[in-house]
Amino acid sequence: MREAVEISTKFLELLTTIDKTYDALFEEVGKIDKETQDLLHDLEFGTFCGRDGYKKAKRIKEIRMRRRALKNTMELVYPMKECFKNHANLKKELKRTVDRMRSISNEQSSRTYIPRVCTELKTAYKHYTPDEIVAQDIVKRAS
Repeated sequence: MREAVEISTKFLELLTTIDKTYDALFEEVGKIDKETQDLLHDLEFGTFCGRDGYKKAKRIKEIRMRRRALKNTMELVYPMKECFKNHANLKKELKRTVDRMRSISNEQSSRTYIPRVCTELKTAYKHYTPDEIVAQDIVKRAS
């Protein structure tokens, strides 16, 4: 069952990461667009010679290729972002669920049995994890 907590936690992290990733990509594309406009204005208002023109064109190409890579990533992330947007309460509910699962797991790890009548039992007031109980059962069967 620890796997369920881990998987749920990873899914919750994914939900949080999707929004942050998309927003960061969107912001970076905006910066690149402004950089492109600066270079285009430089071409428009500046002097244009062979060597400098080539450098400027090469820089614009690099910027556009970076922008395309970011836009492709945004395009891949967008459907998931929209899905989670349509299920806004899912993230909150999943966080509450994961917190409850962790709380229960913590309680179970410190739980002890308190006998109601037979207080002389050897197992009284001791804690056994499920793994220990299974191991004890295997040892008993072997002997």
